[in-house]
Amino acid sequence: SKNVAEEFVNGKFTDPEVQARYEKYLKKKAKQGKTPREPLDWKEASDRMAKIRNQGRQYELEKLEEFKKIARDVEEQITIDVVNSKGEIVRTRVDAIGYDKKTGELLIQEYKSSATAPLTKNQLEAFELISKGANGTVVGKGKGIFKGGFEIPPGTNIEVIRPK
Repeated sequence: SKNVAEEFVNGKFTDPEVQARYEKYLKKKAKQGKTPREPLDWKEASDRMAKIRNQGRQYELEKLEEFKKIARDVEEQITIDVVNSKGEIVRTRVDAIGYDKKTGELLIQEYKSSATAPLTKNQLEAFELISKGANGTVVGKGKGIFKGGFEIPPGTNIEVIRPK
């Protein structure tokens, strides 16, 4: 990796794209009223998160290919709304959706690239609501045959797949 002295000069990152991302981060923190990280500390954390995101995406693509072997009409990154008992909308996104080639059953999968990567608060709530009988609805344009308004049948299991 580059020498830190070359990476950050006169209070700015030498890479304009990195500087733009840092400025965006500073604005976000100011809006939240929170203290931002020092530039090099932020860069290290940002690089670490980018590596984790990249690892997650690679795992997702690998699992998606496996899913396509057992499912038809496969689409990825589908946003779903579920209404909880308080009448509030819980919105989440699932990694893959398709129909089982053998049974015709709707299959939904969520991929986590580590044994410890947590589900988000909304994933936990939405997945539980659907498995216990709530309706899920695809929102936005949707993709393929899973257009906006497509109903996820109550009781549909959402399989969370992690590395062994």
